Amino acid sequence: GNHAARFCNQLFTAAISVIRALSSNTPLLVLPSDKQLQKLPCVRSSQDVGQMVMRLCAGCNEKQIWCDKSETCNKGKGCPALLQKRIKMFGGGYHQSLGEWGPDDLKYQEELRRFFYSPIPLLDPPLSLPGPNDFVLHYRGYSGDAIFERKTGRILNPPFAFYKWALEHYLQTVPVRGKIWIVTEPRQRRHPTVMRLQKELGAEVYQEMDRLGKEGWLGDFAFVRLASYVAIAPSTFSWWAAFLGDASTVYFPIPFGRVPLPWCLLLPSDPRYVFYDVWNNESFSNQSAAKARCGELDQEQPIKTVASKLVFGFYPELLETMISRKHLEWVLEHSK
Repeated sequence: GNHAARFCNQLFTAAISVIRALSSNTPLLVLPSDKQLQKLPCVRSSQDVGQMVMRLCAGCNEKQIWCDKSETCNKGKGCPALLQKRIKMFGGGYHQSLGEWGPDDLKYQEELRRFFYSPIPLLDPPLSLPGPNDFVLHYRGYSGDAIFERKTGRILNPPFAFYKWALEHYLQTVPVRGKIWIVTEPRQRRHPTVMRLQKELGAEVYQEMDRLGKEGWLGDFAFVRLASYVAIAPSTFSWWAAFLGDASTVYFPIPFGRVPLPWCLLLPSDPRYVFYDVWNNESFSNQSAAKARCGELDQEQPIKTVASKLVFGFYPELLETMISRKHLEWVLEHSK
């Protein structure tokens, strides 16, 4: 599966757990089953929580506390099953809504940054890192080079127009243009939109984290967090990298329809963010206005009424694929 996506989905569950623990002044227990999450060095249980677990799971083998299924350990059901009855567990669902964080989504931002700290790997020779004026674009498509799902109309790939607008805005704010990087998973580096970003915007695909092998995605996550200027995709990966990161400006797309995650529930009140509605060519610095617009487009789903405008106007680089998959026939018929 997609390790980066699974990791960032886990971050939402972990975040609500951390926020609830901090707001109620109660200890936090991180279970060893959260293997993706524990790749971060500062993710750990609260101090002395191990002693609390041993008290609650009296009779279980201390050295095998998580796998002991002997009769003396909760009658063969194990310690985790016992803990589920005694403590508040957050594991079900994705918790991808800032509304769950309380009225102030930034209240615990600094604590989350420390808890989810992701260091840059130390390699020889050293990795290239973003400079103070560099601009990092994150690209994430959900189904190869398909534009949308025919059954649901959900948008599967972010449009080139968003990144172009973000670059133009960035160029108006920096004294000297820096390097333009694209961060995307290896299998999407030859995606037509990624190729177009390189050709027309002068961007370069960042590949140095390939030196980490299977852990390259975690290096990419740390790289995006370091950038001063970031344009994100509708993706939990770049959402977290931007929210936890050092960027002075984050460009946040408002999709022209639904995407494969509840994006309109994830607009932060962080003043670093600039929201852009590609469909209406309008930007917002105010979270409330941007959230309202996102909700409108989520309900209207323009693709259901003017699909041809969306395809021809925003995805010309994908027309060849649309024809081969017979998606274009559907668009033309749907737009009559």
